[in-house]
Amino acid sequence: MKEVQHFFFIWLKEPNNEAHITELNTALAELRTIPGVKQVLFGLKADPDHVVFDEDFHYGITVTFESMDAAKVYFPHPIHQKAGEVVMRYGARFFGGYFNIAS
Repeated sequence: MKEVQHFFFIWLKEPNNEAHITELNTALAELRTIPGVKQVLFGLKADPDHVVFDEDFHYGITVTFESMDAAKVYFPHPIHQKAGEVVMRYGARFFGGYFNIAS
């Protein structure tokens, strides 16, 4: 089975609120405990002044899954739902998707 990558960008309501960012970091770190998840990376945009394309987002997340089947189990998982509540609380706009990892 092919590994699958999920990417997700967040435009925060309050991008400079350290308490919100800490809560996001904590909630997203828990995603690593969901079966089928191989890797979770997240954090603030590396350089707010460096815009190459449409990079005006504030926070990014990537999740690598063992397979698309694992991604399908992940979405309704209670830990993901709890993290999603935190993301929705602090985010104003969102963009994400999935792709198969070719190599």
